[in-house]
Amino acid sequence: MIGMLCIDDWLDELAPGQSILVLVPTVNYQQQWVSELCLKPIGLRLPPHVVYAGTPSGLEALRRRGGRCRPSS
Repeated sequence: MIGMLCIDDWLDELAPGQSILVLVPTVNYQQQWVSELCLKPIGLRLPPHVVYAGTPSGLEALRRRGGRCRPSS
């Protein structure tokens, strides 16, 4: 909950092209974060296309192709 509140505060301060990085040790935690950020009623209710769940190299490849972020399954 504290992490989400920090993210909520920072979202208003981000300049175009900036992002927030959340590092987690397992895929289970990654899925929990995506769920909390996008899907849960008590979460931030972010649109799924603004949350990227994957590797840094995968994000760079997505940006080069001009794609939009989507949570991984």
